[in-house]
Amino acid sequence: MTAAALRTSSSAVYVAGLGAQTAVGRSALAMAAAARGRVTAGARHPYIVDRFGERIVVARVPWLRAEMSLERRIVALGGDAAEDALQPLVPSLTAAEARIAMIVGLPAPRPGLPPGFHDRVCAALGRRIREHVPLTSVRGVALGHVGGLAAIEEGYRLISERKVDACLVGGADSYIDRVTLEWLDWTGSLLAAKNPRGFVPGEAAGFCVLVSEQLARESRLPTLATVADATTQEEKKLRRDRAVCIGEGLTEAFRRVLAKLPADGKVEQLLCDYNGQPHRAEEYGFAAMRVGDRFRDPGQLATPAECWGDVGAASGPLLAMLAIVGARKGYARSGHALVWTSAMVAERTAALLHVNSAA
Repeated sequence: MTAAALRTSSSAVYVAGLGAQTAVGRSALAMAAAARGRVTAGARHPYIVDRFGERIVVARVPWLRAEMSLERRIVALGGDAAEDALQPLVPSLTAAEARIAMIVGLPAPRPGLPPGFHDRVCAALGRRIREHVPLTSVRGVALGHVGGLAAIEEGYRLISERKVDACLVGGADSYIDRVTLEWLDWTGSLLAAKNPRGFVPGEAAGFCVLVSEQLARESRLPTLATVADATTQEEKKLRRDRAVCIGEGLTEAFRRVLAKLPADGKVEQLLCDYNGQPHRAEEYGFAAMRVGDRFRDPGQLATPAECWGDVGAASGPLLAMLAIVGARKGYARSGHALVWTSAMVAERTAALLHVNSAA
């Protein structure tokens, strides 16, 4: 099949490959098994302490040295996860002369990120992946928690508009840095004995390979799930402005993607990046009151941050993998899965997937 033939493909977008690096597993299957078993990775950092003199609890991957720089950590995690997702598909993508883009969700600007950080990370990841396949472009989405799902959204659009045939999309993030952890500490964000409303900072990467329907069919690629839609919306009533947030941004994100749900369909799986901070649960509560009739069970949420910590930009792709692996292994419902993530500031991102059983 030629590249010209691929450009006449239909608009369906499939997930064909998965790759993950988390503190509880170095593959999609391993981290999904750990999440199902409620394995937790939180442990005290070897030497970084909070303002009360206690070593900070983090969910750190055990194969990276504690003293490794934040930039090198994110490149290592992102590169390994991206290669894990892509490697089984390389022969087929190369034979098809597919146009492939790479989009990576990255941390939003914050203390601990040096000047030029995002450009250098994108360049390093692009060099690694170009050792396996040619890339038409590499782009970073520096939106923090929503970055990974925003990358999926952009990849979905590029394939739907037939601008590329495949897209390596995902996110990579880490909080394991002294300056970053001190910032989280002084903003009251860390989970500690004196702050039960905080979260455990973690680090991870997750990548999916999205492909067009024709590329999947002609190259006989696996079709693990279908991306029905993805969107990013803004919450205008922000906690930092002392406004009363009633989940309007999240509700709008839900409504946009649920428009692709069949009229008589229900969402079978709900997965989010809730990390223990109460305002995230409150936003979902308001949104569920408005659109919860489209959910089979609004109270059944997968919240794996309790397992691998808050992993920022990597959250969305890892949540999507949990839905996919759970359906294929038979311990989660197949059908439609709704995945969403919330930025520390305004953005709220949601994606609707149709996940398949292995049968």
